[in-house]
Amino acid sequence: MKPFKPSHLKIERADKHIAEFEKCVLTLPNAYAATLTYNLKIRDKTIQSAVRYHLPNAAAIQAKLALVIGDAIHNLRTALDFAWIAAFGHFNIPTNHFSKFPILRTAKELTTALEKRKVNIASPDLYKGIVSEIKPYPGGNDDIWAIHSLDILDKHQLLIPLMHMVGVTGIILEDEKGNIVPHQFQWISEGGSLFVPLRENFHVKDKGKVTLHIVFAKHDLATDFMKVSDTLPLYSQLVLKIVEALEGFCGG
Repeated sequence: MKPFKPSHLKIERADKHIAEFEKCVLTLPNAYAATLTYNLKIRDKTIQSAVRYHLPNAAAIQAKLALVIGDAIHNLRTALDFAWIAAFGHFNIPTNHFSKFPILRTAKELTTALEKRKVNIASPDLYKGIVSEIKPYPGGNDDIWAIHSLDILDKHQLLIPLMHMVGVTGIILEDEKGNIVPHQFQWISEGGSLFVPLRENFHVKDKGKVTLHIVFAKHDLATDFMKVSDTLPLYSQLVLKIVEALEGFCGG
C-alpha cells in the first residue's frame, strides 16, 4: 500500500459518515408530529387554535446524529495523523506511538515542536509549508483547530447538535365550504415545539412540513452554531487538501 493511501481511506470513511448524516437529516421533516391544539397560552398570549409541530424522541435522534458527527470528525483527524507519519517515514524521521499531526495552541509552540523533531533540517520545505501555509493553531487555521478540539471533546462527551426549527412550508387551510384560503403564517417557537396560530373556522387540509437547521453547539470554536451539513464537507475538503500538500512535499 502506498504510504498516503491510509489517509485517503480515512477521508473516504469520513465522507461515508457525512453521507449517512445527510440521509438521516433528510428523513427528519417527515418525523415531526403535527397536531391541532386549542386554547393555548404562550408568552402571556392566548391562542385559540394552532398546529403544534414537535419531534418525538428528539433526544434519541440527536444522540444518533452525534455519533455520526463524532465518527466523521475522528476519521478526518486520523487522516492527518496518518499523513504526518507517512511524511516522517519519507524523510526518515523517527516516530513512536505518540506521533501525530502537529496541532498546537500557538505558532511558537508549533515551531518549537517541529524543530525539536528536526523537521526543519530533514525537510525545510515541509517545515515551511506547515509553519507558513497550513498554520495548524488557533488564529492560523481555526478550522483545523476545530477538527482537533472536536475530536478530543468527542472522547469525553457526545457532540450533540442543536436542532432549530426555522419555519413551516406547505400548510393549506380551507374554509367551511371547502375553499382554499390564502393565509400568511407566523410561527412561535416554545419549549422545543413550533406553533402556527390559525384563524377561526378554518380547517387544516395539509399540515405541511417543518424546515429545520441542525447546527453545532457552542464549544468556543469555529463551528459554533454552524450548520453541520455545510461544515463537515468543507472539513473533508480541507483535510484532503492538507494530505495532498504533505504528499507533495514528499514528491508524491
